[in-house]
Amino acid sequence: MKYIIKFIILLFPWCFVTAQSVNKMPGYALLPMKNVSEVMMDDEGYMWYALYGGGVCRYNGYQMDVFKSDYRNNMLIGESNTVVKLLEDKNGNICFGTHRGAYVLKKKDFRVMPIDTMLIHNRVRNMCITANGTLWIDSELGTFAYDRNYHRLHHTSVPTADLFSNNASNGRISYAQRPSVGKITRYDGKYVANGFSIDDLPQSLCDTLTKVSCVTIGTDGLCYVGDVHGLIVYNTKTGKAHRAPVVHDNVRGLAKRSRGGIYFISASKGLGEYTPDGNVRIIGGTGFFQIASDIKGHVWTSDLYGGVWRCDINDGTLAIDKEASSRNGEMVKDMVTDEYGHLWFVTENLMQEYIPDKHKVRLLTVTNRNIMLPDFRSIVREGLNMVLTSDSAYVTLSTADSHGSDRSTKVCSIKVDDEMHFLNSGSNSIEIPANATVVELFLSTLDFTNSQDTYFSYRIGKGEWNMLRRGENIISLINLSKGTYTIEVRATDKMGWMSETATRFTLKKLPHWYETWWAYSLYAIAIVTIMLLIMRNQRQKSMLNLRIRNLIDELERSKNIPKERLLEISIIDNTIGKTESTAKDNNELDKHNVVNAEFLQQATQCVERNLNDTDYKIERFAADMSTSRAGLYRKFEEADIEVKPNEFIRTVRLRHACRLLKTGEYTVAEIAYRVGFSSPSYFNRCFKDVYGVQPLQYKEQ
Repeated sequence: MKYIIKFIILLFPWCFVTAQSVNKMPGYALLPMKNVSEVMMDDEGYMWYALYGGGVCRYNGYQMDVFKSDYRNNMLIGESNTVVKLLEDKNGNICFGTHRGAYVLKKKDFRVMPIDTMLIHNRVRNMCITANGTLWIDSELGTFAYDRNYHRLHHTSVPTADLFSNNASNGRISYAQRPSVGKITRYDGKYVANGFSIDDLPQSLCDTLTKVSCVTIGTDGLCYVGDVHGLIVYNTKTGKAHRAPVVHDNVRGLAKRSRGGIYFISASKGLGEYTPDGNVRIIGGTGFFQIASDIKGHVWTSDLYGGVWRCDINDGTLAIDKEASSRNGEMVKDMVTDEYGHLWFVTENLMQEYIPDKHKVRLLTVTNRNIMLPDFRSIVREGLNMVLTSDSAYVTLSTADSHGSDRSTKVCSIKVDDEMHFLNSGSNSIEIPANATVVELFLSTLDFTNSQDTYFSYRIGKGEWNMLRRGENIISLINLSKGTYTIEVRATDKMGWMSETATRFTLKKLPHWYETWWAYSLYAIAIVTIMLLIMRNQRQKSMLNLRIRNLIDELERSKNIPKERLLEISIIDNTIGKTESTAKDNNELDKHNVVNAEFLQQATQCVERNLNDTDYKIERFAADMSTSRAGLYRKFEEADIEVKPNEFIRTVRLRHACRLLKTGEYTVAEIAYRVGFSSPSYFNRCFKDVYGVQPLQYKEQ
C-alpha cells in the first residue's frame, strides 16, 4: 500500500504540469537558433530576442530580422554573437551585452555601435537602466555608468550587487499570450430551417414547375417560386397560383419586399420588382446570381466575378459597390442582410460582413481544421445569428460580435532589390535609387496572436484598394517610374474589421542622371542649338540658291556679249563725270571684270561639253580647266564667283534644264538624264531648292 501512495505522490506533480496550457513564444519557429537568453517587447510593440550564439533578433509578426556578425554583415555586433542581456533605453534604442562588449542598436538608422570601446574584448555579465536614464553595465572589468548619450560617468571595480538584484535573471523565460477568440462553432448534422420550402407546396402546383431555383414567403403572406420559366405567385390561403407577367425566363433568386411583393433576378431581365397589385418593374442589369434586400430600401445583387451591386429602389439607380465586392474576385455563393442592415455573403474561401453606411468591411476566415469553408454553400439569418449550411453540417456566427476598433498598421522595413532598410517609428518616407527594380514593403500590426488571420489592404495615390491574401504582409512594387508615391495601408483587427484609418507612407524614386533637371537643361540647350543651326543652314541654303539664280542670269547675259563690247561698255559707264584718277582705277577694275567674264565663259563651256555625263565631277572639271582641285577653288574665289565648283556644275545643268522645259519636247525624267542628273528624284529636289517649284509646275508656267 505504501508503494502505491509513493507512486501517486510522484505522479501528482506531473499531472499538474500537463494540465497547464503552454503557448509558444511568437516567432519561435523563425529563430535561427533556439537558445534564447532573453525576450522583451519594445515601446513600438516589436518582439526582441537575445540568442546565445545567434545575435539579436526582431520579430514583427511575420518576418524575423537578425542582427549578428557573419560573412554578410562582417563584425556587426562585434566578435561574439552570444547575447546575454537585452533592454531598451530611454531614447528607444536597443542596448545589449555580449561576451565581447556592450552595444547599442540605434533605431534612427539601425546602426550598431559599441557603447564603450574599453569593453569590446571583455564579457558583459549584466545591464540595467535606472529611472533617471542612467545605463549601468556590469562586466569583467567592473561596473560602469553611462548617461543618455552613452558617455561614461564613472567606473568602480567593485560590482554593485544591489543595483542588479532586482534585474537578475532567474534562468527561465516566460511569455503570456492572449488566447484567440473563438467565433465559429460547428454543428454536425443537416441544418433544419424554420421557414417555408418547396416541400410545403401542393403537388398540383409542383407538377407545373420545372427546375425550381428559389422559394420565398413574402411579407404579404404569398409564396413566390422561381423556376426556369419565370415567377410563380402562390396564395397559400386560397390555393391559387399564377405566373407573373413579363418575366418568362429563368428566375435565379428572390428577396423580400417590405411592402409586399418580391424582388427577383432573372437571366435576361436582370433585377426586377413584383408589386402586390401584380405589376412588374424591370430595373435592369444582367449576369446576377444572388440577391438580398435590407431594411433601408436597398437591394443587393452579385455577379459572376464577385462584384456586388446596390440598387436604390426609390430612384431605381443600380451601381456596383467596390467596397462591398468580393476581395479576391471570387463568385458569391449566397448573400443575406441582418437586422442592422449589414450585408453578409460567403465565397469559396471567406465570409464577409459589410456596413453600407460606414463602408466598413469585416473579413472572416476559418482556422479550425475541422471546418472547411469551401464545403458551405449558403448563409441563412436566424435571429441574431448567421448560419452557414452544407449538406452535412452547419456553422453559427453571432452578429452580436459585429464591432471592431481601428488598428494601426506599420511599415516595418523596406527591401530594395536585395538590400534591407529598417524604419523607425517616426519614419514615414524613404528615397530609393534610380536603378532599383523591385521594392518590397513589409507591413505589420504587431498583433502576434492573430497575424496569420490578418488581411492587409493598400492603395497608391487615389487609386483603388488592393487586398493581400490572408496572412501575407508584403507589398511588391516592380519597375517604378521616377517620382513620389503616396502609399496608404490598413489592416483588419482581431474581429476581422478593416481599419477605417490608413497609415500613409511616402516612397520617392530618384531619377536617372538623364532625367534630372540639369539633364533636361542640357536637352533644351541642345534643341535650341540644333534649331539655330537648322535655321542658319536654311538661310545659307537660301542665299546659295539666290546666288545660283543670279549666276544663271549672269551666264545668260555674258554668253551673248562679246569681250570687246564688255570692255567698251565698262569704260564708258565708269568714265562719265569722273576725274582722271578715278577713271584710271575703273579701267583696272574693268580689266579684272573682263578676265572674270572670260573665266566664267570658259568654265561654262567645259560643263556644257559634258552636260549629259552624270559622272562629270569636280576632278574632271579641274582637269579641263588646266588646274588642280584646290587651284580650281582658288580661281573661283579670284573670279568672284560666289558658288563652289560643284555647285557651279549643278547651276549650268539646271540652266539648260529650264530651257528644255520651256520647249515642251521632253518629259521631266528625260530632261533630268539629258542635263546629267543621276535620277529624276534628285533632279526634282535640286530644281525645287533653286526655283521653289517642281519642274512640272515650271513647265506648265
